[in-house]
Amino acid sequence: MQKDDTVEPSEENQDPYTSFRQLKEWRSEVAQLCHYHLMALGHFHLNGDIVPETGKHLSIHGFTNLAIAKPKRISIASTATCIRSLISSQEFLHSSNIKYDVLLDALDKRRTLNKLTTGELENLNPFTVGQLLPVLRLTNAAVSSPLVRACTKAALDYIKHPGVRIDNFPANGYLTYWILVGLQQWGVNICEKAPKCLDWSDNELHRQICLFLANDDDKSDAFQLGYNLLIQYRFRKYRIRTAIIKEGLKTLFGAQLPRGVWEKKDSLFVYGSSGNAYCFSFELLSSIFNEFKDNEIALVDFNSKFAQAFSWIQRNIYRVHDIPCWRSGARADDPRPESWATAEVYHFLELYRRYLSQRLHRSALDKLRSSITMEHPNPNAFSNLYQPEIRLPSEDKVIRLDVALKLRMLEPLRSARDATYSLVRQPARHSLVRSGIFFGPPGTGKTSYVKAIARYLGWPLVVLDPSDFARKGFPLIPIVTIEIFESLLELEDTVVFFDEMEVLIRTRQGAAAGNFEEKFLTTSLLPKLQALYSEARSLFFVATNSFDTIDDAAKREARFDFKLQIMPPCFDQKLVMIKDRMGKVLGSKITHELARHRESVAYATLGEMEDVIRKLVARPVSDAEKVLDDFNPKLLKDKAEIEREGTNNMFETPR
Repeated sequence: MQKDDTVEPSEENQDPYTSFRQLKEWRSEVAQLCHYHLMALGHFHLNGDIVPETGKHLSIHGFTNLAIAKPKRISIASTATCIRSLISSQEFLHSSNIKYDVLLDALDKRRTLNKLTTGELENLNPFTVGQLLPVLRLTNAAVSSPLVRACTKAALDYIKHPGVRIDNFPANGYLTYWILVGLQQWGVNICEKAPKCLDWSDNELHRQICLFLANDDDKSDAFQLGYNLLIQYRFRKYRIRTAIIKEGLKTLFGAQLPRGVWEKKDSLFVYGSSGNAYCFSFELLSSIFNEFKDNEIALVDFNSKFAQAFSWIQRNIYRVHDIPCWRSGARADDPRPESWATAEVYHFLELYRRYLSQRLHRSALDKLRSSITMEHPNPNAFSNLYQPEIRLPSEDKVIRLDVALKLRMLEPLRSARDATYSLVRQPARHSLVRSGIFFGPPGTGKTSYVKAIARYLGWPLVVLDPSDFARKGFPLIPIVTIEIFESLLELEDTVVFFDEMEVLIRTRQGAAAGNFEEKFLTTSLLPKLQALYSEARSLFFVATNSFDTIDDAAKREARFDFKLQIMPPCFDQKLVMIKDRMGKVLGSKITHELARHRESVAYATLGEMEDVIRKLVARPVSDAEKVLDDFNPKLLKDKAEIEREGTNNMFETPR
């Protein structure tokens, strides 16, 4: 049985020790540097600028190592690193139709010339192949292409041995990690094909932990420890113990130098006349973020370590035309920024920003006391609910509620790559339906439908009502509102439900207007709803019993994409409900009487309908007429008012 690989933060260092505002401050600083990501790598691109233009295709030609070197020549390792870095940029992925034809042609030409190499290493050496294989998958190269086949064949030869090495250098976790990752990307079963590599890595991981615990500064190597930990975590997650993961991470970050990087120890290989090649701290950090992206709680104890690494980045900027770039320091005699070092730093920054957003999201959920569920999306979330019909006057149509929600709001959030749903990962998220008002009489199931939305998507649910805003007393509602929305604005892919919110967004005009304090609350709350809408990171809904009492400004399309009157389930759904409860096919007598009392049945709440069904079950079929003749749903007396409010129904896609 697979072990639970979730690593909890230590008791003395729980996540709240990093304050909410500290996380926001770090993320803001990181985001400022991320702004230059594409501009910086454009300096090294063989075809110049790579800042994408919406709607146009962008051709990647390859990257050189040094920005001001002439003539610019493609570097395979630099190209691989830069592409990995670019893929981490949402701006790059969302804005361009990216083509790699020119790059793939250039690489295949290098293959025919036996020059798939880096520096003065051999053709198809482990370093070049390890860098190239994962990136070829990102470029959608064909599995049958000679280029992929050549790299795969070489990689399969390397993993026949206990660890991957170059020349007479010792086997190395870095080289082994990237060869194994590359092969896995192309469908190779690593556990089956590389047992010697995995066993060597397991031994080396435990050896390095012991060396660090023994304070053996000569033989301990943080990069060997780090990459072998990642190998075991990625490829042997079913057998590595949680205690080893925790101890490995603790030991690794314990070895981080105060300046934010790790000490260089043994070199990977020699770059011919260029000198020794070493691991780069930010490549390891990026790999850690990638491998732990679904278990980021394991990294919480090391927030201060990530902050130290970021401080190194800030201190070591080298500007090229005022754009921040970096160098690794491997070439002491050459002060020029390097493409691969620059790419790795930006890659780390993008992943670090995402990590900080995840921590803020989790912290916000904790502060809001969310019902956090780690469930997968549930396509049957609406199946146990009897659905009302929604009349859309502007479209002259009637549509069932679940059909409308799935078609117009939920399914557009489905990922093209898997069965998950996400708003924040959608490139055009600001043009998607993401908010709505559910209005209608009490007892019609508004809360149940919102909960079904969360289950359908597999997202956390946050429910807020006026008591949450008034928890410190009525005079302090504006202050509490600021605190609540500070957390709400950090949520991602969450369903937020404002229940019974008439008091806080009551109309400020006419007979239904509230007092001065209520008008003030409405005025202060509306901009915050606007900000939540503009962020487009979560879905949010307001439920109210009376549409007319909501302020007109709150009903604007710029804040809510739909307004739907939620009535009891429609007549056809009531028939399904009766059949379900009675557990049999309805006879002609009951069917006739239900049809004769169609309006009463349609206006019955679920509670009222349950009462009718109990009477139909308990009494003879011949009494069905009397049971239904005596039935008088409460909502029928307000039929005219309900029908008038129903003319406000609207479901529009944002422009």
